[in-house]
Amino acid sequence: MRTQVTFQGLVYTSSNEDTRYECALLAPTHKRVLAVCGSGARALPLAAIGGTQGRFADELVIVDSNPMQLDFARMRLAAIHDFDRTTYARFLGYEHGCLREERRALFDSLDFQRDAKIRLRACFEAYGLTSPFALGRWETSIMRLSRLIRAAVGPDFLKVFACSSEDEQRDFLASHFASRRWKMTVATLSQSVLLGGVFFRGRLPPLTLSASGMLYYDSVLKTAFANGLARENFFLSFLFRGKYDSVALPCEAAPGFYERMRKALRTCKVTFVQGDLSDTLRRAAAKGEPFDFVSASDVPSYWDANALVEFHAALGKGLSQGGVAVLRHYRHRPEDSKSLKRSGLHDSRYPANANPMECTGLYDISHLTRQGSEILDFGRRALHPSGAERLSRGGPLHGSL
Repeated sequence: MRTQVTFQGLVYTSSNEDTRYECALLAPTHKRVLAVCGSGARALPLAAIGGTQGRFADELVIVDSNPMQLDFARMRLAAIHDFDRTTYARFLGYEHGCLREERRALFDSLDFQRDAKIRLRACFEAYGLTSPFALGRWETSIMRLSRLIRAAVGPDFLKVFACSSEDEQRDFLASHFASRRWKMTVATLSQSVLLGGVFFRGRLPPLTLSASGMLYYDSVLKTAFANGLARENFFLSFLFRGKYDSVALPCEAAPGFYERMRKALRTCKVTFVQGDLSDTLRRAAAKGEPFDFVSASDVPSYWDANALVEFHAALGKGLSQGGVAVLRHYRHRPEDSKSLKRSGLHDSRYPANANPMECTGLYDISHLTRQGSEILDFGRRALHPSGAERLSRGGPLHGSL
């Protein structure tokens, strides 16, 4: 018997992952892509394979067991087709200035699945057509948590978002990381029932990536602050300030990338599947249509051992030769070498502090490939130049609690 944690209702309306990481791994040969949906914010950018060369995915299959998440992703796709970047960012609440009547008119103008639109309209109307962030349980939880974090860290710490260079930011943080307020901030994050018992109903993955919650979340935050300027980090902005900023946006809403993603989605076939990730892989294998790239999010972190074994078996058959699957590990990375070997998979693992393109600092990451495939150094390919240089200088900021 396998156990998988599932969530009902609209859980996510944005993303707590930095999809730039997956986009850096995608190659022009990865034509069939399978992605866990979330809100669509993490999945839809994956159509832009090799976008700088004008080559895009042929097909993007988006899967989720939660129908409301698929509804939101359908709306997101319609908005990408119809809106320019500024309108898209304002409609979704990434940037300010979209009044309720304008949001209603923009929503009404979108053409997507009728039943999905009816369900989402009810959600929007129930919350007075406010920012979509008010609709997602994760977003509203983080906004409440953000108020507690600001009280713990104090107003002086928020000046870190005014730093204009990494050297300036590093010097600023050196003294604050040793302060009592920083320890209070880490304790607030690690012990918060908003992030744990309330939102996840006590079903967080077990903590195996660190000796304690304090050490784990201290490392998460310091890694995030080491991965570039805080003012440009959408996750830190949302966590510490309770809002996004026009210079701190997920890649889907960022200037330049949005246009590339929009162009890719004009020609890419997008299919939405309500169901299970492993079942989707098995069906693809049975049809002789394996996927070239699989983005599993952190979903496997919530599975028990039996569900993980089933996933590895399905992936071993449903992943093409030369394909790659990216798994994020939140709090927990299972010991699964035997299961991987039986399924004919090879695992290349990269800890959170080795992934500067993943700005959140939340995840250890695994790249799974079929045994016998060429094993590329995906970790180096994923590092942008400033991140590689930063690691060569000694890696992320570290300190003791």
